[in-house]
Amino acid sequence: MKAFRFLGPDKGLVLQDVPIPSPGPKQALIRVKAAGLCHSDTHVLHGGGAAWMCALPVTLGHEVSGIITELGNSSTTSFKIGDRVAVACVGHPIQEREFEEALGIGCDGGYAEYALAPVKNLVKIPDQVGFAEAAVATDSVATAYHAVVTEGRVCELHTVAVIGLGGLGLNGLAIAAHRGARVFGVDINTDKFEHWECERTPVHHTPTDNF
Repeated sequence: MKAFRFLGPDKGLVLQDVPIPSPGPKQALIRVKAAGLCHSDTHVLHGGGAAWMCALPVTLGHEVSGIITELGNSSTTSFKIGDRVAVACVGHPIQEREFEEALGIGCDGGYAEYALAPVKNLVKIPDQVGFAEAAVATDSVATAYHAVVTEGRVCELHTVAVIGLGGLGLNGLAIAAHRGARVFGVDINTDKFEHWECERTPVHHTPTDNF
């Protein structure tokens, strides 16, 4: 199979032919349909993250979704071949042992045609959700959810302002609105508001010419 292997910051990602891996006990082989590019991936590409990365070379990509093509031996599982799945990232609070099985960090990830994943980290993708959306939901959307729900405990009594409407910002705003909060999104680039879709929360533009 083809895989983009990270050989080090001086060489970057290199497209190579590597064997298709076989799933071990309690693992699944995923035919990758989408893999996100996280900011931490760019950090690694520029030489960071050595403390929590496995030995090189490695296939990066920890925001992964795809289709199960093979299952290893497992005592009990609700998954089957053909299921559309996303691979959950490490949990919170992060345990050091979780890095060892985190795709694209402790082992080969999703910048390849196939990837191995622990069955316990798989999440079934609803029919109405696409592979690309499911892939980034495992980390970037989950990060916004953690900030708004787990830490912020946002509810309908709150007013929330999000400054900077990139991927995380827009998702944080949507999650806060979904929980009933009064929300304000702030960004000097008004094009960002074109991506905002929430019937309960209309968008109001404020001129930024004098900023």
